[in-house]
Amino acid sequence: MVTIYYTGGFALFFISSITFDYISVRAREVFKKIKAAFHLVAEINRYRREYNAINVIYKELSEDREKADISKIIMNLHKVIEENIEPEISAENDNMVFDISSINFDLLKDEFKKSDKKHSIVQELTAAINKKLERLIRKNPLRVNLQERYSEIIEDYNKEKDRQTIEQTFQDLFDFVRDLDKEEKRTVKENLNKENLALFDLLCEPGLSKKSINKLKKVASKLLITLKSEKLKIDHWREKETTRAEVKQYIQDYLWAEQKGLPIEDFKEPEVYNIADKVYEHIFRQYESSDDNEYVVA
Repeated sequence: MVTIYYTGGFALFFISSITFDYISVRAREVFKKIKAAFHLVAEINRYRREYNAINVIYKELSEDREKADISKIIMNLHKVIEENIEPEISAENDNMVFDISSINFDLLKDEFKKSDKKHSIVQELTAAINKKLERLIRKNPLRVNLQERYSEIIEDYNKEKDRQTIEQTFQDLFDFVRDLDKEEKRTVKENLNKENLALFDLLCEPGLSKKSINKLKKVASKLLITLKSEKLKIDHWREKETTRAEVKQYIQDYLWAEQKGLPIEDFKEPEVYNIADKVYEHIFRQYESSDDNEYVVA
């Protein structure tokens, strides 16, 4: 079941928990069966397109549900939300969603102060943020600083839950949600997709020139393309010592190469090998293969 909420001349779509849970269960059953039959390469490849399609739908629904959870909490709280939130049209699917950056926080805070369900609102918001934050960190390990900041907010909240603390926690959480929203949109700012952005963040160091930063973006993109078209095409590469060593060596050689690798004027030999180790760990963790990875949904 899909519920449609109309507000301020636009609609918000929420897929029901029952529908979402049903799809999730069926999708996970497919994933388990594919994993159990990993040795039947030819048979699995016959259904590779269907598997990838299911994976894309599952991940898209998961991300949409996270956005809907946070939006619904705000919507239920803010009695005058139509006047203070502008709809944003997604370039990918033309759906209208909340543009968090446009919310009038002072009015929202006033609504929160009037509410007699402050504890439950904070709990609902933290649950929604948890899901969103987990996904962001899973796709980019360098976002762990966001987790540390979020943990500090929750720790302060748990120390003392008087009215003033709860209201301050709500403000901190809402500021945090806005920062998560900015982080998600950083792909546009850097002109990179989520996959390349994660690798670029691993390569980048503070204080680099614009020229070096632009080169690192190209390095991240081209290294990933070559890995996915060659080394990560090897079946079960993570399970074999020889293929693991090949991938690690390839990353080191690529980053050390004078023409296509890291800018030699900015990175010394120990730094190159240290970054290469981090990149390898990232690739090992995120890429079971070229087609089976955390970034199937770009």
